[in-house]
Amino acid sequence: MNSFKLSNSSNEDILVAFEPVGNTFSLPSNSTLQIVPFDKGSGLGTDALNIEMKMENGRPGLVIWAETHKFRVLYNGEQVNAM
Repeated sequence: MNSFKLSNSSNEDILVAFEPVGNTFSLPSNSTLQIVPFDKGSGLGTDALNIEMKMENGRPGLVIWAETHKFRVLYNGEQVNAM
């Protein structure tokens, strides 16, 4: 797997929480995050990555759980988090 994308096609920003590190990122409406494994084999056939949709106070959000040092997250080509 080279990478995969998470798109926000709503009209509102979505809060994305990265666990277990605890960082957050506000994904603007109509934009995309790219998740890139450090090792192309990461996440294949394992539970190395889990994405959970949540509602907080009536607002949508995502929680991304990942094994440490397995993935980096890009927004517009810039790294916004490493997990």
